[in-house]
Amino acid sequence: MRRIGLALMLLTLLLVPPVAQAGDRDHDRLPDRWEQRFRTAPKAKSSQRDPDRDELSNLAEYRSKTNPRRPDSDRDRVRDDDEDPDRDRVDNGNEAAQRTHPRKRDSDRDGRRDGREDRDRDGLDNAGEDASGNDPTDRDTDDDGVRDGAENAGVVASHTDGTLTIALARGGRLAGLLYEDTRVTCSTEDAEEARNGRRGRSGARAQRSQEPGADPDDGFEDDGGLDDFPEDDFPEDEGDGDDSDDQDDEDWDAFDDEFDRELAEDRGDRGGRQQCSAEQLRRGTRVHSATVQRTADGLEFLAVELILS
Repeated sequence: MRRIGLALMLLTLLLVPPVAQAGDRDHDRLPDRWEQRFRTAPKAKSSQRDPDRDELSNLAEYRSKTNPRRPDSDRDRVRDDDEDPDRDRVDNGNEAAQRTHPRKRDSDRDGRRDGREDRDRDGLDNAGEDASGNDPTDRDTDDDGVRDGAENAGVVASHTDGTLTIALARGGRLAGLLYEDTRVTCSTEDAEEARNGRRGRSGARAQRSQEPGADPDDGFEDDGGLDDFPEDDFPEDEGDGDDSDDQDDEDWDAFDDEFDRELAEDRGDRGGRQQCSAEQLRRGTRVHSATVQRTADGLEFLAVELILS
């Protein structure tokens, strides 16, 4: 009887397709068929590499269903790390950083969307962290001794007659006087993320922060395993070894070059904020942080840092 059972087990193994047996030969959480399709080294760990330099690692690209070799997979002029396919107000880059699923609005199924969660428990939810360019995994992104939730991030509600009102991301409103000597600076979401260290956490540079042998994504639960995303849902790629698509590759390269130039022009220098005028304090403008003090005349804004699109 024992021999019969062993024979049946061996027969079952023989009948299992080779792809299923070797679904992830290098154990990097990327299916071999996906790695072969996008040429990401199926025999060597490549989950934390970022060949298209869009700040999404290969593993994040796989989970986001984007192309690891195209920074803007759908050519909509929005980089893959800034896309929000599940519309939970958290982009792919931040989903990767905070270990939530980029295509599920409620990753942990607790009845609250990922954007409403507060990963670092700093009083500012994940969506607020994303919109204001803060780090959803760091309670004090700029290391100034004040938690992000107390930095008065939000959006401009109104600016009239010298009074600025901010609709706070944590809820409520903050109104105060704005004087000529109030320091108003402007930046972009990408610039703030680069300055504060979020850029790169979901990309290739994250690998360098891991201890040797550590799992770079050990807080993420894949409830679907390697079959979470069917092959038919993978984005198309021209680089499958067929030289007949060379012209299409050239078209992609031209698009990528143009897109990179536009990003450089639109986003400017990521290293520093720029002085801007009070005219930028328009309704709906995002606020990274605001510093106030109480005076005899009421609250007064000392500094306001804006996030421009």
